[in-house]
Amino acid sequence: MAFRSFFLLLFFSLSAQAAQVSEEDLQRAQRLLQQGYQARACLLFLDYAEQGDPVARERVARCYEQGLGFKQDLPKAIYWYTESARQGNSDAENRLGELLLEGKGTQKNPRGAALLFERAAKKGHTQAQYHLAALYEAGQVVPRNLSEAFRLYKAAAEKGYVPAELGLARLYDRGLGTKRDLQAAIRWYTKAAEAGNAEAQYQLALKYFRGNGVPRDIDRASQLLEKASLQGHEEAQALLRKIEAW
Repeated sequence: MAFRSFFLLLFFSLSAQAAQVSEEDLQRAQRLLQQGYQARACLLFLDYAEQGDPVARERVARCYEQGLGFKQDLPKAIYWYTESARQGNSDAENRLGELLLEGKGTQKNPRGAALLFERAAKKGHTQAQYHLAALYEAGQVVPRNLSEAFRLYKAAAEKGYVPAELGLARLYDRGLGTKRDLQAAIRWYTKAAEAGNAEAQYQLALKYFRGNGVPRDIDRASQLLEKASLQGHEEAQALLRKIEAW
């Protein structure tokens, strides 16, 4: 009996080793995807996902979500994101959280989304830090906590995530969750504006238009407003028309 138990343990151990997906396997599938061989790549990811690899499960979820290699199938995408998230994959936790928050491919579940963002944010996932910060700032789903929103925006902004740069600038600008610091706000608005964020361009233009924290500069304000206007920012378009009518 003891020998039989040992044999079964050895068999399952060897089977698990045989099914183990290597980093090289994942990289090969990713290269195929980048080279345009979507069907081949996604079939490989599906094979690896069925073997239990959490990264492959997140990747095959993307294939189903975006219709890469397979017909778009959001319920299957949700299934594989869920399986990967259960194994602690932070990319899957974040994307599943986004889908639950939007109610895309599944019923809306903001509380579930917040929990997933929290799990991923604790692992340092940049986008999850931003999403959780936005929830804390708005007081949506989670109780409003501006100091926590500030901390999370800052963590994501310092890694170059543009939406977080804008969020951090806004909190500095309004003194929310931190002491008001107009110069810090202008620095972060500038970083986000230079990266092409239309709202940051508009907010920075307002600073130059009003001479708030910077010397008044209508030409600089107009340049920023033009950039934001080209992206369809309605408030920027209205202010630009007002300046041009002078």
